[in-house]
Amino acid sequence: MGNKNGSYEELLNETKELLMQRTVQYYLEISNEYIQIANRYIMFINLGMSQYDLELWYKAIFDRSKKGKLSKAQMLAIYKEMSDLDPTRINEIVDSIEKIFDEDHSGSVDINEFMRGFILTTKGDLETKVEYTFRVYDNNGDNKISGDEINKMAN
Repeated sequence: MGNKNGSYEELLNETKELLMQRTVQYYLEISNEYIQIANRYIMFINLGMSQYDLELWYKAIFDRSKKGKLSKAQMLAIYKEMSDLDPTRINEIVDSIEKIFDEDHSGSVDINEFMRGFILTTKGDLETKVEYTFRVYDNNGDNKISGDEINKMAN
């Protein structure tokens, strides 16, 4: 072996490189998972976006989040940038999303839950919103909402 400092530095550099590779791999896996989940809930709504634009939109929101969670300030900023709603209405909506979806009172909301709320309040007509809500809670995809699914919805 060579100089102890050289081998220590080499080991340190190899460790840093491995850590960086694993971090990037983890980020890509999480990003892809969230994109797939978002597509499941969003694709049937006509947002006037291509699949590519939809993925860019989702990634832009995901990149703002911390591990797939958004703070109230982040949600407000996204609404102000991506919707033409009145600022007072935006505050009311974000308060509602936080109240409904921040179940553990951590001060943050899962990005998928936020996107559900965002879409329900900014996109589509009433029929589309009702269909979207139905599909969100029809967990097994049988075009029926069972008692178990209602219980999950209520809890």
